[in-house]
Amino acid sequence: MPYDKQEDIYAAVLTDLKWAVDNLSTGADQYSVGAYEMLFKGDVAMWVKFANSLRLQVALTMYDKNQALATTHVTEALAKPLLVQGEDVGMWPAKIPGLKFEWRQWSFSANCYLRMGSTMWNLMSDNNNTDGSGIFDLRARVFFEPNNAGQWVAFPQNPVTGTTSEGGAPYDYDKRTKVWGDKGAGNVYSPFNFYFEQDITTIPEPMLTAAQVYFLKAEAYNRGIGTAANPALAKAAYDAGITSSLNMWKGIAFASSVWTVAKPAAAAATPAEVTAVTTNVKTAYNLATPATALRQIYAQYWIDAFRQPWDAWTLKRRSGDKTPMSADNPAYYTANFGTYLRFVYPQEEFNFNNENWKKETNAKDVNTTKIWLMP
Repeated sequence: MPYDKQEDIYAAVLTDLKWAVDNLSTGADQYSVGAYEMLFKGDVAMWVKFANSLRLQVALTMYDKNQALATTHVTEALAKPLLVQGEDVGMWPAKIPGLKFEWRQWSFSANCYLRMGSTMWNLMSDNNNTDGSGIFDLRARVFFEPNNAGQWVAFPQNPVTGTTSEGGAPYDYDKRTKVWGDKGAGNVYSPFNFYFEQDITTIPEPMLTAAQVYFLKAEAYNRGIGTAANPALAKAAYDAGITSSLNMWKGIAFASSVWTVAKPAAAAATPAEVTAVTTNVKTAYNLATPATALRQIYAQYWIDAFRQPWDAWTLKRRSGDKTPMSADNPAYYTANFGTYLRFVYPQEEFNFNNENWKKETNAKDVNTTKIWLMP
């Protein structure tokens, strides 16, 4: 069977989402499944917001490849209801009876070598003090934890030859089934937070957060897509996105049924915690230089997508590598993860759909081939 073109898929998705936004209703001619619908419990208004927010995301994602089509949808999406703070869409075990993410434990173990990277660390701390005194973004303590010596140490994104790479537990075991402090002698870098593996009944898997929608709005106002460029509105949306992200991630930690060590004392970010990020020289929105501000928007979207690596990867590719990355040792970046631009087709496509596979890939199915979205 021939493959659909990527540009045709995006256009079709936008058409379907527009239809959903324009036609979903609570009219007498509609049937509601109520609580049997697990995502929004039959709340049609939330489905409309979700569809419209997805529409904004898709349109901005493909804007640089089809500006006319994308602009129409962005203009309409900005004029209709969008997700706002507290309306974070995802698989929330607390809202779906019986839901458990038992597979999550394996994504944090079995030699995954997950550690806090220097790029994320530099966006959350003023310095490299190992006592964590430079941390100004509360999400650093939600996403990560100190190493086995109680120190905050980031693994360099682009390491040089000779850099120690050991992560320690849970990487020394099939599963980290003991206690928070059992990190292994090899744990010299700050690992991902213990509780993301341990809590399979409370911590959600996000799909589209309200913070991400605010950052999409900020991008539209920053670039003048579907609306006139407006730095003030871009900053307002950007700051709202940071606030929403801080509240969501702190709330997730606070609500966790198993989180004990370094658990937040409250669900919401304090005004001081929000201000610490929105006013820090590294993260305060740059009203004077739109290009710098755009990179800040992408950086905050990238941070919020901590548990959505596929979305962060899409942002990296469609923005032309404007997401955060270290400039240190560029040879390492080029030779390693910087070369991964797409997934290759499964072997079954080569075996059973060979003619169409050859037409699509020009008989060269490699992960260095750019996808349609990329500049």
